[in-house]
Amino acid sequence: MKTEMKHKRITSLIVTMCMFVTLFITCAAPVEVRAKELSINIARETMLSMKSQYPEGMRWTNDDFYAWKGGYFSGGYGCAGFAFILSDAVFDDIKCTIDYDYTHVRVGDIVRLNDNTHSVIVLKVYENYVVEVAEGNYGGTIHWGRMIDLKDCGFSYLMTRWPAGTYSEEISKLPEPEPEPVYTQITQSMISTIPDCTYTGSEIRPFVSVKNGSQILQEGKDYVLEFHDNIYEGTAVVFVLGRGYYYGYSYRLFNIVADTTPTADISYRTYVQTYGWTPFVKDKSTSGTYAQAKRLESLQVKLTKKDCAGGVSYRTYVQTYGWLPWVSNGANSGTKGESKRLEAMQLKLTGNMSAKYDVYYRVHAQTYGWLGWAKNGAAAGTAGLSKRLEAVQIVLVKKGGKAPGKTTGAYVKKQ
Repeated sequence: MKTEMKHKRITSLIVTMCMFVTLFITCAAPVEVRAKELSINIARETMLSMKSQYPEGMRWTNDDFYAWKGGYFSGGYGCAGFAFILSDAVFDDIKCTIDYDYTHVRVGDIVRLNDNTHSVIVLKVYENYVVEVAEGNYGGTIHWGRMIDLKDCGFSYLMTRWPAGTYSEEISKLPEPEPEPVYTQITQSMISTIPDCTYTGSEIRPFVSVKNGSQILQEGKDYVLEFHDNIYEGTAVVFVLGRGYYYGYSYRLFNIVADTTPTADISYRTYVQTYGWTPFVKDKSTSGTYAQAKRLESLQVKLTKKDCAGGVSYRTYVQTYGWLPWVSNGANSGTKGESKRLEAMQLKLTGNMSAKYDVYYRVHAQTYGWLGWAKNGAAAGTAGLSKRLEAVQIVLVKKGGKAPGKTTGAYVKKQ
């Protein structure tokens, strides 16, 4: 009976020992499998993948707690709790060990710093024991990517969960420091000149180019514009105010001028040696010839479109006859079939047209070519030189508007 009971106790002990070994192998196996799968890249990518769940700036304070699987501490609040969350995402239930030597630091280690008051977890290790970290309760929020020098951070200790022989050393070069920003003052030389603008009755905002050397600055980013006095005729101003890396301000003046675009048309044609009457042309177009030695013999001028009452009168200086009488509105001034050259001409507007418009005209004279522009009854051509006119141009300009070209030398007299 005693022998039978002894055999039963031995059998029970063997079964119990087998169950303990089986349980030990079952518990230990997952840790071994995870250890074989771990790498620096996997650890870093696992932690960085948590940024979507714990984004930059997310509120995280000492009110936030997390129960840790790494041992030594059951859990942590604030900065420690956030470090424990990322640590468990990488290492699951692998237990930690404490190390008081910062030169042993590795990716995934939790570092206690600021004289044992703050915890961070390491994302990357650089030369000279500088680390990039993620941390909670950094000013009450989550923060990613701060660089910390472990030699000068109030280091207390680190907690590592890397099983022996599973970590492959990786030291990165420190990134090049970003260059100091250069700030430049806005000066007038940076601002393009602005051509005259035509009065429209509405606010005028012309294009303004601002350059720093060859670099074209961007409105809204590098500067903003402010326009003043930019509706009515006169002098307007645009201020350029610096933004971003540009500071201060400068300005550029520009002119708003009257609209001199005519709403009336003047048409004209000439009788040319050999060719006879040429077609009617208008608005500064050429009637006649040059470089062919062909004389003009007669002229006709008329207003083909008017915006007020009035007309046009004109006369010509003809070889042998001198100045002919004034004629108007398409009548012939000159001769036909007599081979007499035109040597000069005069034009003027009449009625309300003369108050609203100036009429400019110039001639192409033998030997001299194109002479200057005359206006409103002044003579254009030559006197006492026996030079033929070969071509003519005529144009209307709103009263007081800009001349179409140089106005000197319109009439050449024999000295």
